[in-house]
Amino acid sequence: GGAALALAQLAGAALLLAVRGAAPAGLELLAAALTDLVAAFTGAAVIVALSACVGGLGDVALLVLALMSAQVGRWIATFRGWTFVVGALAELDRTLQPQLHLEWIAGRGVPEWTGLVAALSTIALGLAVAILVVNRRELSYAAD
Repeated sequence: GGAALALAQLAGAALLLAVRGAAPAGLELLAAALTDLVAAFTGAAVIVALSACVGGLGDVALLVLALMSAQVGRWIATFRGWTFVVGALAELDRTLQPQLHLEWIAGRGVPEWTGLVAALSTIALGLAVAILVVNRRELSYAAD
């Protein structure tokens, strides 16, 4: 759902630019499409992991709480000069919302593998957490 919506939005923007005579290059569209796809799957994996742990809208509430707490905590830690805490909260933020830059596909810049590794590891970790939680829940139902 999210990936299809992101690609539809990208296609609409590309069509509007093409109508105005400023069509983006094919490699730029590919880089933007891959960035949007990975971001959509990363966000979905985080929500799936949180949904497995909490019912209802608790997953969205946990995500918003974690992101807001990390941001506010980084501000406070920066003000206090706690560099270790700033780094830990920045890593939490990068895990929940990896920033992926694939402009190098279009020939701009050099490949940045840390963003891709962070995104793929977030997807793997999110799905692994969801599988573990759901399997434990199913095993506890089977024991009854």
